[in-house]
Amino acid sequence: MNIILHAKNITITEAMKGYIEDKIGRVGKVLDREKVNVYVNLSTFKHKHCIEVTIPIGERTIRAEELTDDMYKSIDLVEDKLKRKIRKVKTKVLREVRKHEPISSPVMEEEEEDQVVRIKRFDIKPMSTDEAIQQMNLLDHNFFVYLNADTEEMNVVYKRHKGDYGLIESSAISGF
Repeated sequence: MNIILHAKNITITEAMKGYIEDKIGRVGKVLDREKVNVYVNLSTFKHKHCIEVTIPIGERTIRAEELTDDMYKSIDLVEDKLKRKIRKVKTKVLREVRKHEPISSPVMEEEEEDQVVRIKRFDIKPMSTDEAIQQMNLLDHNFFVYLNADTEEMNVVYKRHKGDYGLIESSAISGF
């Protein structure tokens, strides 16, 4: 496991680096993979300590984030989140493999499969990003899907934990 650390507004001490390597190394044992890059971003703002961990594994990406008053507490909490997410992904992968194998005996499922419990349909009208943010705030939602009037592509605006906004732009992938 290769842990890649990045810090913003914080100095990573040797003790903190060792603590991160120990905790995230435990996550690596759950992964059962030796050659995987783990991207760890540490930052502080307004007396809050944030850790974001991203683990790309093949076609999947596992990501967890924690924000607390203490960096070590954030590291502990993000470790727990990562372990749960990895177990969930492993369970789904095993479930997919089992679907294609002949059934010889009943198998106990560790977790229930995620299900769509509600479907919403709505008309999408072209608008600017500023209009989409206003509409999202009027609806009191955390995200809003809209058709960008300038690019004619589907976009998503969303509220970030820090109080500002993010934008996800879509693009067509050639060959599909």
